[in-house]
Amino acid sequence: MLLVIVGLYYFKKWVDGPRYLVPSLDLKGKYAVVTGGNTGIGFEVVKELAMLDCHVTIGARNKAMAEEAINSVKKIYPEA
Repeated sequence: MLLVIVGLYYFKKWVDGPRYLVPSLDLKGKYAVVTGGNTGIGFEVVKELAMLDCHVTIGARNKAMAEEAINSVKKIYPEA
């Protein structure tokens, strides 16, 4: 029974993947431009920068998708 519990513990750690901790940077008042910030990795970068109080400019091909990304970030971080 103990072996099953230990196995499930390590399986959950494997499924969850490594934990990423955002460094404690002070980006308040800084500006960043993220190209492709409306989808994928760029969108994840935008969310991280918004969480760190950075002013973010999103470069995107489609204005509607860029506005959708902005609204999504503002739902998560209303002060952004």
